[in-house]
Amino acid sequence: MAIDYSEFCNKVDSNLSANSDYTRFLIRVKRNGRVRRKVLDYSKRGWGKRDRIRFAGRELDGFIDKLESVQGVDVPKLRDYIQEYFKTLPETTWTATRVRHYNNYIDKVLGFRRLDEILPMHIKECMAKQERLGLHPRTVKTTLEVLRPLFKEAVINRIVQFNPCEGLSVKIPKSKKMVIDASDKLREIYSVIVDEFSDDAFYRAFFLLALMGRRKGEILKLRWENVSFEHNYIVLSDTKNDEIQKMFLPDSVKDALLEFYNDDCEWVFESPVLRGEHIKDVRKTVDRVKKSLPYFTLHYLRNIIVSAMAEQGRAAVSMSGALGHLSAHTIDKYLTLNYLDGSKVAAETINSIVLTKK
Repeated sequence: MAIDYSEFCNKVDSNLSANSDYTRFLIRVKRNGRVRRKVLDYSKRGWGKRDRIRFAGRELDGFIDKLESVQGVDVPKLRDYIQEYFKTLPETTWTATRVRHYNNYIDKVLGFRRLDEILPMHIKECMAKQERLGLHPRTVKTTLEVLRPLFKEAVINRIVQFNPCEGLSVKIPKSKKMVIDASDKLREIYSVIVDEFSDDAFYRAFFLLALMGRRKGEILKLRWENVSFEHNYIVLSDTKNDEIQKMFLPDSVKDALLEFYNDDCEWVFESPVLRGEHIKDVRKTVDRVKKSLPYFTLHYLRNIIVSAMAEQGRAAVSMSGALGHLSAHTIDKYLTLNYLDGSKVAAETINSIVLTKK
């Protein structure tokens, strides 16, 4: 509703005016070329005139303090601020994904705006444009995963007053993650991996790690310094949620790794062509497995292991820990996931399945 300035005929302060009976007040403050206004209504308060003026003065002081805490900073445009923000993030695959998503889908829509000008409706329109381009809801959700932590930092640094991403969400269609007869499939895949790579410890270790629920990027970027043969664990430093995770190292993987261990190399799965770099493409090797198992994909292994754990009655928190998820959905408010224990439970489940004859 528009403000009727003629109502506030009594000047109380340089930035404060009152109506004829001093029951309503108008705050009007100009900062950085922009005028901010606020109407205070004390008409239903049982205060005297002096108290009403006093409380209005207090609200004026608070209003100015809040403005100066934000307006005292030269508010940058999103595209300028985010470039500096990206520099503070670890150099991981997930960071690269966020940078790419921003450049492709956010910058042209929001990059020219100052941080304090961006409202929830602007972000919603940005995501709506992505939906019209036919992007999958999971990809659209990356917009919030890029902007939400950025604005959280901006609020902490008093560059903006609120996070415009709060309350926004993207509904992702439910997909069937459970695999029918997962224990049988796990047993079948394990047998093919062991047989196909019986004389190739390098790729046997790779696929057994994948069977443990590790993502392809986590495996390819594994360093020898992060493998503890003595204590039976590996440390993943490049994970999707940017956490450093400690995962159990089962004997089957440990034995394969020891067959080609080389402390002169940085990467466990070093490229045979480019010394000092890890291998990048495993599609041809995956095709060797697909000849026996047409349904086989690396990501499908994650569905199989968690489904097999469910068939064996394992707890949801162990399943999430085994896959390296950041949370276990509804129980994440009460539990901190133990990746080492979760991956150990996964290894025990796999062994109990593959070593049991039907």
